[in-house]
Amino acid sequence: MERCRFCKSTKVVKNGKRPTKLKLPSLSEQPLRFRLYKQRYFCRECHRTFSAKTELTQRHRSITRRARQVIHSLAKETSPVKNIAKIVGVSASSVQRILYANKTANVTPHGLPKALCFAEFRSTRGRFSFICIDAKTHDCSYSKIACLRRSKNIFSIITF
Repeated sequence: MERCRFCKSTKVVKNGKRPTKLKLPSLSEQPLRFRLYKQRYFCRECHRTFSAKTELTQRHRSITRRARQVIHSLAKETSPVKNIAKIVGVSASSVQRILYANKTANVTPHGLPKALCFAEFRSTRGRFSFICIDAKTHDCSYSKIACLRRSKNIFSIITF
């Protein structure tokens, strides 16, 4: 007996089927699509509709769990992203999104140090450039080189 996902009531009735196209790992470099018809349900208690769950894929996703595993295993073998995309049958941007899904970005510190060193110097082709570093620790993580020395450009670099 199916229960309502929202109110947990058992007063649900079948309400048609919804076709979904799932992407499976390809065989012989031909994209393999699996048309799955998910059962739709209507709750007579809260008057909402929902679909049946499947273990092939995550919710609101069309790339199957097996295809994601193949992408990760091919990435461990240091295959290029475009080759992985061609083998699995998905786009290169989807491969990158799957590979970097659980990665956190390196966040720069939110505040500036209390003391900064500024220098303006003549760089390539006689143009002036601007650089700043932390004055106490001489840490170069705040180091920025700007080819433009106007104040609005410098402030946009410092307020990162």
